[in-house]
Amino acid sequence: MHMDKNGKEFGYMKYDSRPTVCKCGGKVIYGRMKDFGITPYKSGYCYFCTKCGAYVGTHENRKKDALGVLSDGRTRRMRMVCHQEFDKHWDSTAGKNRLYFKLSKELGIKSEDCHFGYMDYEQLQKALNIMKSWGDFKIR
Repeated sequence: MHMDKNGKEFGYMKYDSRPTVCKCGGKVIYGRMKDFGITPYKSGYCYFCTKCGAYVGTHENRKKDALGVLSDGRTRRMRMVCHQEFDKHWDSTAGKNRLYFKLSKELGIKSEDCHFGYMDYEQLQKALNIMKSWGDFKIR
């Protein structure tokens, strides 16, 4: 895996903790969510594409670092659905970490890249289908 000061690359996705250009080619600006008409969450700040309106929130304790990659509403909603499904299958921090490892293997990606915030809609769909196939499985 290649890592540099601009983020980390894996597969066809690129994570940049401080994006300046959207995949649509639009300029990305950093600011308060409410200034873009977005209901604030986490830090209350985001990176927002001036062309297509895609955005990504930032970490509470690192307000300039993006939580994931810029995305549209459909992808953000799918991320929430994936988190809800994922959370049904673990009940301890160690279990959560093991579960991310399991999911990464089933997705065919490196465990450090298994983060819903890094995934596009199609990969999220694949992850959701995998997690639903686990049924009542729960890891401790």
